[in-house]
Amino acid sequence: SAAKPFGGDLSVLYALAPELPRVLELCGAYLERAPAAHDGGLFRTPSSRYVDFPPHDRGVLEALRANPAYAARVAAIRRYRKASNAKMRGTASAIPWAAISDPLVVAGLYKLFFRQLEPPLLTYALFDKWAQAQHQDNELAYVVTMRSLFGALPRANQQVLLHALHLFRTLLKPRNARKNGLTRKILAHEFGPLFLRPLRVGQGARARYRDRDAMTTDAVAVTLLERMLTKYDH
Repeated sequence: SAAKPFGGDLSVLYALAPELPRVLELCGAYLERAPAAHDGGLFRTPSSRYVDFPPHDRGVLEALRANPAYAARVAAIRRYRKASNAKMRGTASAIPWAAISDPLVVAGLYKLFFRQLEPPLLTYALFDKWAQAQHQDNELAYVVTMRSLFGALPRANQQVLLHALHLFRTLLKPRNARKNGLTRKILAHEFGPLFLRPLRVGQGARARYRDRDAMTTDAVAVTLLERMLTKYDH
């Protein structure tokens, strides 16, 4: 299972094929062009979050079910995930890209990749250091620390992070952002907690983090990604 794009391990995927995971590359190519790049629901409309587990809040579930596109979107994401994993590396023929008319299906697949990545994109081993770096006030020291942490990531993780940041910056260009409504803060809120996740109870010897810390964790992760986007050129 570690060799599958969804629910897999980047280091294993990279050992099999030292390149960007194909399904991620194709999702990005789809999303960075109009009309997908102009869709007002990109990454904010729930699609992949409840693919495997329904929400606990009955009100949320009822609201999702009231959206006529929701059930079809979730079914499509499940179908394409299965097809991609069956191909092991998510080749071009695994998903009928030309037949997909709902950009939120592709946006859901893109988020699902990061949601199910194990370990997460910024790794468990560097969690504390990423989090501590966000408390640095000196800009030069911050940039130096962040460059060092980026350099400490495995090569595969570096490539995937750069791909995601490039896509986000494309979607934030005025010609796109005027229509899709995305901001750095929104993207950081949606993806930060997926990129930077702490170990939870039962996830190995270093699992000292607990669910009650989730809000703090999310805040640090959101700050991290927003600052990455703001200081990208550094």
